[in-house]
Amino acid sequence: MTRTRILIVEDEAIVAEDLAGKVRRLGYGIAGIAAEGEEAISMAGRLRPNLVLMDIRLGGTMDGIEAADAIGRQYDVPVIYLTAHSDTATFARAKQTGPFGYILKPFEERDLATQIELALYKHQADRQVREQREWLRVTLTSIGDAVIATDAEGRITFINPVAESLTGWNAVEAKGIPVAEVFRLVNEQSRKPLEGPVIHVLRESRIVPLEDHSALVTKDGRNLPVEDTAAPIVDAAGQLIGVVLVFRDTTEKRCAEEQLRQTHKMEAIGRLAGGIAHEFNNLLNVIHGNAELLGFKLGKESPLTKYIREITDAAQRAANLSDQLLTYSRKPISAPDHIDLDREIEARLTMLEGLAGKSIAIRFQPGKSVWPVRIDPGQLDRILANLARNAADAISDSGSITITTANVPLDRGVAEADLPPGDYVKLSFADTGVGMSREIRERIFDPFFTTRDTGKGTGLGLSTTLGIIKQNNGGITVESEPGKGSTFHIFFPRSDVDSNLGPKSPF
Repeated sequence: MTRTRILIVEDEAIVAEDLAGKVRRLGYGIAGIAAEGEEAISMAGRLRPNLVLMDIRLGGTMDGIEAADAIGRQYDVPVIYLTAHSDTATFARAKQTGPFGYILKPFEERDLATQIELALYKHQADRQVREQREWLRVTLTSIGDAVIATDAEGRITFINPVAESLTGWNAVEAKGIPVAEVFRLVNEQSRKPLEGPVIHVLRESRIVPLEDHSALVTKDGRNLPVEDTAAPIVDAAGQLIGVVLVFRDTTEKRCAEEQLRQTHKMEAIGRLAGGIAHEFNNLLNVIHGNAELLGFKLGKESPLTKYIREITDAAQRAANLSDQLLTYSRKPISAPDHIDLDREIEARLTMLEGLAGKSIAIRFQPGKSVWPVRIDPGQLDRILANLARNAADAISDSGSITITTANVPLDRGVAEADLPPGDYVKLSFADTGVGMSREIRERIFDPFFTTRDTGKGTGLGLSTTLGIIKQNNGGITVESEPGKGSTFHIFFPRSDVDSNLGPKSPF
């Protein structure tokens, strides 16, 4: 067991030696003897004693109280004052330094022994409490949920960084104020204020969950959906001494749940669409085949030929619709290939100009050394054609469509497009049309949703586009505001080989 080492601070040499003798007779070691405050601080830092016996009246510019305060703050060493002065002012100054003992001279060795043991025990106990508090602070600071603790009056005693971030209040300004000023709740739907859970706990002394549809009003006035519970803090005697509030922002959780519901809905619609399309194709084959037979029997000169042509044209349009339904249901037969996206777009500009119309200019701005991507060229046709038709419908008179490509390394992926991090090629398709409101943007990929007049569109173009992109492990986002046009950003994963050139060069 390590022997306790004590630093003696006494400016009278004879008294210091006498005190050292008593300390040795009690079984303790002497770390050193100092005569002045500055010397005592230096020796405490160098020798790191377990305890300091400090005379208050010292020679030099610093008295024992000042020296003890510095030693306690800098080195966490307990101090016992040994002094012949017991006046109120001196005692008040000494008390402010948090001493571990105060002995008036002259004293007996047994009194000194008692004070030393009590001081060492108290210092060890205080250290353990500090360590436990630090462990608790680090734990509460490190967890992913927001935590606020209060006293029995509902005033904040602790707030962790997550709670700071969510509420907008920092720990310094929040400490000591009523929790209701920091953790303000309203009902998401009615916007009416809600009684905070801390008040419930203080009143009922039980765990209280937050009400449904609770929203936290942040310091800057934003509303965040939150959930979780408040619980009482009870001491060993069973007395309520505070409340701990644990909560979290549920925005991402709600988005994930909504995406999951949307995915299930789309899968169900896709299965339905696929089944309908197959059955529809069977009927179309009968209609188309019989129309052709009828036209053959009537001959080209028959006045009824034009009606036969209308039947076959309608059947072909219906077949195209059926094909879109199959694409949406993600069941088409495709032949993916590693392609040069810029080269493929360049080859389709004439087609796009025809789809857009003469009053709409199409500009293509290829990126520099764009990476290859893997997709069925036929599916790329469908994507570009759907976007061109969509843009043409949005441009009421004259305007332009700008197509750009670029390499995009993504460290954090694209949350809106549900894409993981990686290397992507971004194809941007921008028009100067009327733009879209937020309500329309949120629905444009829904099947059968359209803003066109009845009979002028099926509402499957963009949902089909989304299905193709997802089938090829890509993603799509849209930027649009009323009167400012629309821009669709399509992200295709970078292919692991160069088109027609074999594996990519590492250079």
